[in-house]
Formats: sequence, C-alpha cells, structure tokens
Amino acid sequence: FITKSNPLVQVPNINKTIEAFKKVDFKVVIDMFMTDTVRHADLVLPATSVLEEDDFMYSSMFSPYLNYSKKVIEPLNGIIGEFELFKRLAKKMGLKDYPDIEKEEFFRRALKPLTETFDVSYEYLKENYFTIKNDDIPWKDGKFNTPSGKYELYSESAKKRGLSPIPVYISKDKEEDYNLRLLTPHYKNSLHSQHFVFEDNIPTAYANEKTLKKNGIDSSRKVKLESKYGNLIANIEVNENIGDDIIMIYEGWWHKSGSVNFLTPDETSDIGEQAAY
Repeated sequence: FITKSNPLVQVPNINKTIEAFKKVDFKVVIDMFMTDTVRHADLVLPATSVLEEDDFMYSSMFSPYLNYSKKVIEPLNGIIGEFELFKRLAKKMGLKDYPDIEKEEFFRRALKPLTETFDVSYEYLKENYFTIKNDDIPWKDGKFNTPSGKYELYSESAKKRGLSPIPVYISKDKEEDYNLRLLTPHYKNSLHSQHFVFEDNIPTAYANEKTLKKNGIDSSRKVKLESKYGNLIANIEVNENIGDDIIMIYEGWWHKSGSVNFLTPDETSDIGEQAAY
C-alpha cells in the first residue's frame, strides 16, 4: 500500500526494484497522477488535490510558515481523501483503537502541542498564517550522541566496525572500468519527482569543458550514460561549476525521460543503514 511517494523513481537500482515489486501479490497506490509506481499497481485510487480538502500546511525544509488551506471545490466523482479512506478502512477491519473522529477534531489534536507551546488558539491559526520561530542552537550544550559525548572527527565507532575512522577518498580508478563520477542532487524547484510529471524531455547532464574534451564528448549531441546497473540517454550542457571527471544530473526524472536511479547501486551506507546513492 503506497501513498505520498513514488518509489519506482526514487529508490536506487530501479531495474532490480521493479523486479522485486512484481513479486508482491497485490499492490495499491494512491496518487493524483499516473506515476511510474502507479503504472505497476494492481489497484489505483485517485487522491484529492490540495484544492479539494481543508488542511494545514507546513514545510520544515522550505518555509517557517504554517497556513490553513481552505477547501475551494468539492472532489469530483465522489473521490474521498486519505483521512476519510483510512478511517473507513479501520472500521471495515475492526481496528478499534483507530480514532473515529471528524477531521476538525483531528486538526485540533494534531495542533495541540503547537497551540500550547506558543499560546495561540486554534481559531487564530485558521484565520492567520503563523510563523514557527525556532531560536534553538543545535547541540548548544556541546554534547553529542557519540561514545565520547564529543563531535568525533576521528570515529572510534567506525574503527570498531572495521572502517576507516576518518573519511577516505576512493579514487575513481578503483571503481572498475568507469572513468566518471555521477552526482544526482535535488532539484531546487520541486520535491523529488513531483514536477517532472510535466516534463517529457530527456534529462540534461552537466559537465565542465575539460571533462567533455578529455572524454571526446560533443556537447551538441545526445549522450548515453551507462553503469553496470542500467543506462539512460541525456542532453549535455557545459557548466564550469562542475568539478573535473564529474557528470551531474538532477534526480527526479521519470522513466519516460530517464531516471538517474537506473544507474545507481542498491547499497547501504557504511554506518546508519541508509541508501548509498
């Protein structure tokens, strides 16, 4: 059951992930668009848009403002939002501990820590934008969650795991037959794959002039980027802000264009068990 995500674009080594996805007996996906993940679903449920539901909006990454978003139009064809869907599913499944409450009560409960902390009323938040100010300095007390309690430039934890206690540069010539590194940063104008629904072009790959000349690449032509996991076709654009021997493509492109994660390995980080893109 997948909602609020597009994993078949965002996870590493997409070809391997698709094969794993096919082994799941029954897959349900909720979305507003025919994403690459939706295309592999057995049952697709349409989602309500931001204009079709009351909601409070806040982004911890881009803005300090909390805003109330009032419903503008009724959903088409009897579509229900996820709040109502999960409530009905809980009833059908007999989940007695699931809160059977109206959305207004859900908002009040969810915002209670904020209203109490900042001494602001729920009614005020519905009529005004609110700035969540945070003047805390991270680790102001100088205490870190490490064995020594200090910021560890030299990591004893890494050393105990048989890893280098300090960062080590891995030369690209040790990475088999590949002579370029691929960087896949976030696109600044949207979150992951969201706005690429409207993009039908192939991706743009960026590199500096020195790298292109060294590898005999003509920036006026399309290129094929290949790793041992997959490949994609891209346009080339010169960007002198890119380091030597580096190709950069923004992450988020859909399969119809060419996703960078067709090229990335399914590996985990040395510490922390996170995806190593």
